[in-house]
Amino acid sequence: MKEEGELVNIKFNTTQEHLMSIGLTIEGLKEEIKWIMEATGQVLRTLLQLSQREKVLTLDAQKINQVIRFNKTFKAVHSFKGFNRHLLEYTKNNIEDIFFNARVASWLSQQGYEIEFEPSNPDKLKHPDLLIKKADLKIAIECKNPNIKDFYQRSTKRKIADFVFKKIDTLSQFNFYFLEEPNQSEFEALFTDDFVDYLLELGNKGQETRFQHSKNLEISVIPKRDYINIEEYQLVSEMSGISVNVNSGLRLPAFTFMENARSIQVHGPVRNFNNRWNNFRKKSKEQGIDGLPLIVVVNGDHVLGDPESHLEYFRNVWLTDKNKSVSGLGLITFATLDGSTSLEYHSNSESDIPINFFP
Repeated sequence: MKEEGELVNIKFNTTQEHLMSIGLTIEGLKEEIKWIMEATGQVLRTLLQLSQREKVLTLDAQKINQVIRFNKTFKAVHSFKGFNRHLLEYTKNNIEDIFFNARVASWLSQQGYEIEFEPSNPDKLKHPDLLIKKADLKIAIECKNPNIKDFYQRSTKRKIADFVFKKIDTLSQFNFYFLEEPNQSEFEALFTDDFVDYLLELGNKGQETRFQHSKNLEISVIPKRDYINIEEYQLVSEMSGISVNVNSGLRLPAFTFMENARSIQVHGPVRNFNNRWNNFRKKSKEQGIDGLPLIVVVNGDHVLGDPESHLEYFRNVWLTDKNKSVSGLGLITFATLDGSTSLEYHSNSESDIPINFFP
């Protein structure tokens, strides 16, 4: 295949099972690779974090999945004005941040807006990520993708799981929810013989039991599964993600640790998001276009903590007369239960150009 006029060899390192799982044949995969190379050129190497000098590009299953993910969005937005300017924004350190802009653009296009990437702003050194238009309405959009990697402190959670695996010999699943950063020695001190017996008893009840052990710790016990043949589950793995309380909306960083048929989850602690909100608020002030409303769209999938505390910050700090240049703030969520995308919008009634409803 050709990359900006130069011949480049593509090597696939995958299996037929993988291709079947993503619904592609070899020919179909070649078409996907051809399309993204034509659409992005040398930027593809940045997107996939490949060497800029190699003449042979080796794509394993993970990178093939990335290609499919990028194509799904890029095919929807590549014809938008400024797409080439958008591609120039990618570096090895900001791929997900800039790709979030493209995902927002794709969704807003589905809402009937005409999209321009990286619009020029002659009056300022900086500019918004998007300019959107519908009929006579023009809105500048600034996209913010919170980095939450530092909220996941794996080593602490791993120590907790390892201790429980050794301390309690049962197939029952234990979930631990921390509101504050756990102290390992204090946590281990909880597991007296009586407390271990109590947890084993809960595992025999036949239904999940969830109880508040202390102000900082809530525990859930999911009963053991007698029907499982442990010899069939020789699996050791771990996963990270976000747990959401369906009642309060509290969003916590979470780890799941599995050893054979045993599973332990460690959730939390609750994180203070105000430093990130402050950073976004200060930067967004500089991104607007004079005379146009400015809406900040934040990746809600990456917002952790208590939604009530976020609302309090928006009402009392961000969406006030001290930030009149911002017309409103939207939290966009792609990871919903029904697979649809949703946007929670908060308007700034004190803005110079208020937008009461969006999109």
